[in-house]
Amino acid sequence: MFTFKFERSLNIKDNLLNKNILELSEINKKILMVKSDIKELRNDNKKRLAKLDEALSEDILNSNYLTFMSENIYKVMKNIDLLKNNLNKLNIQKKEKLSEIKELEKEIKQLEKLKEKQYKKYVDDENKKETRFLDEIATIKYVKKSNC
Repeated sequence: MFTFKFERSLNIKDNLLNKNILELSEINKKILMVKSDIKELRNDNKKRLAKLDEALSEDILNSNYLTFMSENIYKVMKNIDLLKNNLNKLNIQKKEKLSEIKELEKEIKQLEKLKEKQYKKYVDDENKKETRFLDEIATIKYVKKSNC
């Protein structure tokens, strides 16, 4: 019976690969959420700027309102910058995870090739044993026939 001595290692690497793929999926999900949040905040800021422009064009110059709107726009812009930094960090994590996945795939492929080679050698050895056994039986039958 064929047993691959690195089967456990192959299984562990395969499990690690699956785990990393799941983690990559989570990172991608977070990236999409952050991009969506950035887009939403930009749209909100555009609306605020439009309201501010409208207030300025209609000469509704309430200083409290103008201060509030400008501070609000500034805070949202700061929040967008924070989200962009978060997005950059997530993209770095994604690249790292992708490189880990590629490395694991490479290692798994190497182990699978080794397993295939060892299995081929095992089959060849078994075939040789079977051929020797059949040769011995044929020799024994021939000797018995010639002695009779």
